[in-house]
Amino acid sequence: FPCDTVVLAIGTRAFCPLMEELDGICETVIVGDAVQARQAIQASREGFNAGYYA
Repeated sequence: FPCDTVVLAIGTRAFCPLMEELDGICETVIVGDAVQARQAIQASREGFNAGYYA
């Protein structure tokens, strides 16, 4: 379709199917968009903190 502008609107939500599979097998820490959909900088900081303070 010829056009000048395309707008992509998608919803975001937390998604973490692996957590259930790892439950009881190893220690896990959920971070980033698996907790709550938000901006990448917040998820990156949360991942850093989880690794640094573990």
